[in-house]
This record gives sequence, structure tokens and C-alpha cells, in this order.
Amino acid sequence: MVDKPPPSTLPGLASARQAGKPFTVSEYNHPAPNPYQAECVPMLAAFAACQDWDGVWLFAYSHRTGANALDHYDSFFDIAANPSKWGFMPAGTALFRDGRASRESQAIRGVDWLRRGEDELAALHAKYGSNLMRAAVYDYERVMGLSRTTDGEGFVWTANPAGWTWTAGGDGALLTAGGTDALILVTKGKPDVESRNRFAVVTATPLDGKALAESKRLLVAVCARCENTDMRFSADLRTVGRNWGKGPVRVEIPRMEIPLPGRGWKCRALKPDGTGGADVALTVKEDSSMHLPVSAKDGTMWYLLTRD
Repeated sequence: MVDKPPPSTLPGLASARQAGKPFTVSEYNHPAPNPYQAECVPMLAAFAACQDWDGVWLFAYSHRTGANALDHYDSFFDIAANPSKWGFMPAGTALFRDGRASRESQAIRGVDWLRRGEDELAALHAKYGSNLMRAAVYDYERVMGLSRTTDGEGFVWTANPAGWTWTAGGDGALLTAGGTDALILVTKGKPDVESRNRFAVVTATPLDGKALAESKRLLVAVCARCENTDMRFSADLRTVGRNWGKGPVRVEIPRMEIPLPGRGWKCRALKPDGTGGADVALTVKEDSSMHLPVSAKDGTMWYLLTRD
């Protein structure tokens, strides 16, 4: 969805809101085996926060019993064994529930049907039929061209010569998603030239409730593709049919360097159960700035950064 703003679902959902009323989204997902499915949770959380929605639900945890014991996914919408969804839940929580994306950057506002006169409502009904929500027109240019607020919060959905990128957050969380050629402009990293779809999602979430610049515990999550072992796509990459493969689920980690706020950081790669793994050596530039180099050799999509 990052590189297709005009036909995307999120602005359409926002336009269906009635002004001044609570708004929730009861079912949402970017289904597997979509190679861009990792964008789902952080994009939904950031957009919902900026639109001041009241609740969002992913569809679905699982359509079967015993889902907690699964080591791979074999359906389009079940997220129980899908790390490209669960891996970004901490970032999604920070962006949405903790209010760390600015409500002031709201671009699409609901239509206040209650303030419209009977004649105007009748005219809308004659034009749009029984689905008056179609009358809630929204402007894609405003969505794609959103600027950050003065305090640096909000989200931006923009195109540049390298491709589309989506950035969101503020002092308390950060999200960047898009093609790796576009991400290099944001992270100053080195994209993985062997990445099949040249796409990645990167989030940084404080674990101590502080702002990014002041935090002493950061969780960085990185993911590109997410597929089961031996999953087989059709020749045109449109479907896997029944060839879902087997466990374990594998994630692609593009090679890049992520700039860190401030200095004094140490880093450990986290294991799938969240416990600490191997130390990761950080890069110190000539200007003393610190960068986190991520790659598949670390065997993880989660990095825990700490400092005194």
C-alpha cells in the first residue's frame, strides 16, 4: 500500500467517518502471502492515531483451535504465527494507544450529516443512492502531501525520485516504510541488493516511556518479506495456491545502517522469545554519531538498544 496511495484502503475508511462520532475499524489486514504485509500494523496504527480513531482490530488471530502451537501460517488473514504482524505490535501500540502520533495532523475528517439540512441530504441521496458514505469525498493530494507538525510529529506519505516512503510518529515512536531505494534517503543505509521486492519496514519504540531523544531503552524492529520455509509462489508471484510451505517462518532483513539518537548506545539482537542474544557492534561515524547496522546474519528482526 505504501506505493499506491490513490486506491488504498486507509483513506477510504477515513472518509466514511461521521464527524463528531466515535469511529472504529473492526476488521483490517494486509493478507499473506503479500510480500509487503509487514507494513500492515505500523501503517494502520499511525494512520488511525493521526485520524483520532477510537479503536482498530486486526482480522483475524486464527480460524482454528490450538493456534498458539503453530510454527507457520497457512491462511491469508490469520496472524497467530505471523512475525511480520506480531513483530510490530510494540511500535503499533506506541503509535496508537499511547498517543504518540499527533492528532493535529488529521487530514481526512468525517462528514457531519446531522448538521446538513433535509434538502441537502435529499440531494445527496439522489446522487449517491442508499450509500451516503460515498459522499464523503477526500483529497488524495492532501493525504500524500501531509507535512509534519511544528513539534515533528504526525506522518508523511510522499514520493521521491527513489520511490514511495511512509514515515510516521513523533517523540515517542518512529516508523519508516517503503522501497529500499527510498529508505536509503531516510536511514542513510545500504539497501540489500538481493532483496526480491526491495522493500522494508523499520520502527523504533522507546520501552521506558520516554521520548526517543531521551530514551535509554529502544526496541528497533526491521522486516521486509515474511514467508514460510519452502513456500512456493506461482510464476507470476500472484499466489501460492496450496503451497504454503512449513515452519519455521522466515523473515528477510535488508542490509542497512539506522542512525540512532544521541550516543552511548549498546545493542543486543533479541531471540524469538524476546530474550537477549548476541551483542551487535554499532558503527560510529566521523561526526561521532552512532548507527545500528542490521543484516540477516544477526538472525533476528528485533534489536534492543540500551544506554546508561
